[in-house]
Amino acid sequence: MVMKTKRIYETDGSVFQFDAEVVGCAAVRGGYALAFDQTAFFPGGGGQSPDAGTVDGEPVIEVYEKDGVVYHVTAQPRAVGATVCGAVDAVLRFRRMQQHSGEHLLSGAAHSEYGCENVGFHMSEDCVTVDFDRPLTAAQIERIERKANEAVYANVPIRCEFPNPEELAGLTYRSKLDLTENVRLVVIEGYDVCACCAPHVRRTGEIGLIKVLSFINYKGGVRLTVKSGSDALTDYAAKCVRTNELIAMLCAKEEKIVESVRHMQEETERLRHALIQAQRSRVAAMVEAVEPTPGSALVFCDDLTPDTLRFAVNEGVARVGGLFAAFTPAESGYRYCMGSKSVDLAGFAKAFHAALGGRGGGKANMIQGSVPADRASIEAYIMNNNR
Repeated sequence: MVMKTKRIYETDGSVFQFDAEVVGCAAVRGGYALAFDQTAFFPGGGGQSPDAGTVDGEPVIEVYEKDGVVYHVTAQPRAVGATVCGAVDAVLRFRRMQQHSGEHLLSGAAHSEYGCENVGFHMSEDCVTVDFDRPLTAAQIERIERKANEAVYANVPIRCEFPNPEELAGLTYRSKLDLTENVRLVVIEGYDVCACCAPHVRRTGEIGLIKVLSFINYKGGVRLTVKSGSDALTDYAAKCVRTNELIAMLCAKEEKIVESVRHMQEETERLRHALIQAQRSRVAAMVEAVEPTPGSALVFCDDLTPDTLRFAVNEGVARVGGLFAAFTPAESGYRYCMGSKSVDLAGFAKAFHAALGGRGGGKANMIQGSVPADRASIEAYIMNNNR
């Protein structure tokens, strides 16, 4: 039986290179699973992915844990008893430690300020999501973000320790599970104590900026999307680039961007309403020119919005006994709307689409869709099949 692996990252997450003895090697799908007497590779857990890196310069394909043993999958085997040199991807590890330690500070602040329990945590390659069990307002989230960053400025040590059962019984700490033995606590003196299995930075100052990007109500509580450290800096830099592009496009000062965009939205909405009214006046005149008939009728008009197509059909249905259809050019063929008080349009549309290659849907008295056919073919089908 392979001995349990000593995990260097549990006491010092800043160790990225290490020497170890191979204590197990077994063929697995994709390569060989190597077990060492000790490792700095984090095998993943608690919402965080496993580390990446190399063994003797060879890429590690996968890292996982089973029965207390950390396995490192490589393409080539190693002899039991051999000494290897492991190297964790330091840049990726440090980014993740910044994210995870930042989350601890944010969750600790939410717990101490508002009694929130962290009930969900996930670290992707882009950001961290944190779920709290109760809702928070924007002002409350801003407060815990500020508290977390104040802890960063304080640059206090972060310790990872394993208290014995007697010591543990006398401690107050955050944990999603009811743990009683082999509990690893991440202690941020004066700010947070939490049970956790992942690597962390040595001091809070190494975390850098902690920024809540957004939040939504989630399962009776709130879900925060967060970035910390170098990821937060990269995000801020990208947003500065986009902001400066907007400043140039709008010819506005940075503090006036929102106001400028709001004015543009208002003007766009005004023009949209004016366009709709102009289209409706034009369409109403076309429909008025349609002779009342017990049969069907249709009109073709350029540049109609879906709303105006429906308006045309609602106006036209009152003038015909069969169906009334309005068409406007599309990228390929026409977009349309059809309405009727007497024709089952569901059945008609099925045959219409089958004959002309169209598609769409709706209710028995009104359907919308598109058809890749020319005007003559459309007119011929409707007038010949729905007299």
